[in-house]
Amino acid sequence: MDPQRREELLAKLNAVHHWPAVYTFKFILNPEEEKLTKLRTLFDESAQFSSKESRKGNYVSITVKELIVDPDTIFDRYTNATAIEGVIAL
Repeated sequence: MDPQRREELLAKLNAVHHWPAVYTFKFILNPEEEKLTKLRTLFDESAQFSSKESRKGNYVSITVKELIVDPDTIFDRYTNATAIEGVIAL
């Protein structure tokens, strides 16, 4: 992500949230156990996960709610998650 775009998003996050805050992450991926496990390891043990399979079972949407201490952590989580092959961040 280019620095200017990151600063814009950072300003928006700071305008909406007061840190620490619970932040909701959303992802779509193939329901392969290995990928789901990799995604889960990116978050703290206290994070709350929920999932919903697509109608045909080809994809699963994952929602993660986690207490975040600063917006840089959000960028880190998304960067690490999208490094997993096939993970789409929303």
